[in-house]
Amino acid sequence: MSKKENSILKIFFIALIIGLIYGVIYNDIFIGVVLFSISFILGLAIFKKCPEPKSDGPHYYSDNRYDYRYCILVLLAQVSEADGERKDSEFKKIQSTISRHYKTEEGKINALNSFNEIVDSIKKGTLMTHVNIDAVYDSLNYHYGYAAKSELIMELLELAYADGEFHEKEESKIMSIVYRLEISNDEYNSIYALFKKKHEDGLYQSSDSESDGYKYDNLKFNILVLIAHVAKLNRFNSDCEFDNVKKVIQKYYDTKESQESAFEQFQFILNSRYEIDKACDYLNKCLDYKLKLQIIYELLTVADKDKDFTHTIDNIAKCLKLTTQDFENLKNQFNTEKNKKENKSNNSRYSNNTNERKSTVTPSKNSIAYNILGLKSTASDAEVKKAYRTLAMKYHPDNVAKLGDEAIRQATETMKQINMAWETVKMARGMK
Repeated sequence: MSKKENSILKIFFIALIIGLIYGVIYNDIFIGVVLFSISFILGLAIFKKCPEPKSDGPHYYSDNRYDYRYCILVLLAQVSEADGERKDSEFKKIQSTISRHYKTEEGKINALNSFNEIVDSIKKGTLMTHVNIDAVYDSLNYHYGYAAKSELIMELLELAYADGEFHEKEESKIMSIVYRLEISNDEYNSIYALFKKKHEDGLYQSSDSESDGYKYDNLKFNILVLIAHVAKLNRFNSDCEFDNVKKVIQKYYDTKESQESAFEQFQFILNSRYEIDKACDYLNKCLDYKLKLQIIYELLTVADKDKDFTHTIDNIAKCLKLTTQDFENLKNQFNTEKNKKENKSNNSRYSNNTNERKSTVTPSKNSIAYNILGLKSTASDAEVKKAYRTLAMKYHPDNVAKLGDEAIRQATETMKQINMAWETVKMARGMK
């Protein structure tokens, strides 16, 4: 017997006892029957209004919050049923969204069943008893940052536009969702403007480019395709080699759950076949030049542990329509930052070792200056001048002007170190 049936049976017996007691007291069967009927009806009415506890449900975390993917199903169902009808194009979008969030076939099937249950409760008008709506939004606001919420709103807009029209009821429902997700009107207008641009450019049209439920229609997914391509060609096979991949993923995904999910997706892509050209085509359509440079920098970070990475990433840079000069400047900037980190790490290790030995020996200012210039202390004055001029031309901030403020700041800092090294060596040698 189910919990519901058991509860109804309890109400029946309580009402029966009340009826019998009053029937015996007043010695009137009619009063007993009337009181029994009233008690039973009131009991059922109260029972129906009380939602069943959900803390033991399969869609809850241990902290009594919903699984964020189940929350997405609830919002999808609300938008899909807002206009009272669901077309094949909308159903395909729902399947596509489910495929992006659920990895296994079993997970996708269970998610679709849960989605249909939510839809049925909306049609019957029992959604509030079937789902704790407040918990849905609490969970999303807890687990999602602004970037993740923006992507979710775009998924809902994509669903609403699936039939070619944006109905008033769909817009009203999305606006209520926006409000509950604590997104301001200005933020929503920015999200909607970006969505409209992508929609008009045809980025949300159906595509035949699928592999195991994934499509080339998601920004983060295509970035993962490029990262996996670099990792695959460099034959990553150890945990330490994947550390840089995880660091890059953390920049694009806000929550720990989404980061773990993205790394699982990365591993899936790593063992699958995806076309780099198609991933680059998508990124060329939806990213500006500066953001594509940033992606190339992230790929250089991923391939950091492999010396022979230039050819691989150079091909991707060409597919992303970056100039050879900008790629070379970006590579120089990356190598400079990498060397700075290595020098800092070496100095730190040196300092730790000398402390352990309780020695007062420290690297001299002159030796550090020679290292920055890439020279030995035995180099001639002419070699010192040549090294300085070469570095000054290579790392001058004007060379990275196109790469943005951060690149200019880093280049300026590098030039300061080069100039300080030059002045130190000059002074030590008495050069003019």
